[in-house]
Amino acid sequence: MDRQAPNRTGHGLQAALAYGLPLSAAYIATGITRTLWLDAHAGPLPGALMEAAVFLALCLAMLASGWQDRAIRQHPISAGTGMLILFLLLDASIAAGLCGVPLARHFSRFTEAHGLIQFTALIFCALLPSFWHDEM
Repeated sequence: MDRQAPNRTGHGLQAALAYGLPLSAAYIATGITRTLWLDAHAGPLPGALMEAAVFLALCLAMLASGWQDRAIRQHPISAGTGMLILFLLLDASIAAGLCGVPLARHFSRFTEAHGLIQFTALIFCALLPSFWHDEM
């Protein structure tokens, strides 16, 4: 009897989508709130700090809730990497497609203080499943 190895790609993709889709949607919502309201009322740096705090809290809450726990626990690196890729694709699509901002200019924001705060929060949330499930 010829037995094949189980398909682990599907499980990694499930973990990436389970962690990545809700958090990418949440980050887009916080980004819109920051762009349209927080930056105007508090400034770019405080706005980025508030957005990062909310996003980090959402990442922690999602892992603590046990949402798709089995998939994320088994594939924490796929979950975090998938979240980061989904966010960057969605963010770039909105910037270029809806706002008409050239991608080079859009991503250059990560070289400024408020962009570095954003990027640090994204990287931390991408690494968080590995830390949470102690798999790194």
